[in-house]
Amino acid sequence: MIAPELANTPEAQLATAFCTTYYQAFARNRLELAPFYMPDAVMTFEGQLFKGQESIVQKLSSLTFQQVEHAVSCLDFQRTSNGLMIFAIGQLKTDADQVHSFSQCFHIVENNGAYFLSNDIFRLVLHHN
Repeated sequence: MIAPELANTPEAQLATAFCTTYYQAFARNRLELAPFYMPDAVMTFEGQLFKGQESIVQKLSSLTFQQVEHAVSCLDFQRTSNGLMIFAIGQLKTDADQVHSFSQCFHIVENNGAYFLSNDIFRLVLHHN
């Protein structure tokens, strides 16, 4: 999941903890995601742009599935000037649907010792003939 030489770094611990906590909240109740996002956060979801915490949570809450499971298979990350860029690749399963691959990029920034989402990009990895 994480390159062995990076696995014990503070960045790896932060990226892993953030993704685990985020995806658990996503599965439990998407309204719980509001505190993850900064008030002026930006999210691109399947090519659609959403600006602001309220707009983002409204979009995520409007998704029609009831159950979701994320399984992250690869996690890459890089320090930025004010936080951490995280790139997650994995599979997700919703309700009785088939499993789909996904990729998601988070930019989390530090504010008073805590980290919040500034940017979020999500895509299903669908292959069309």
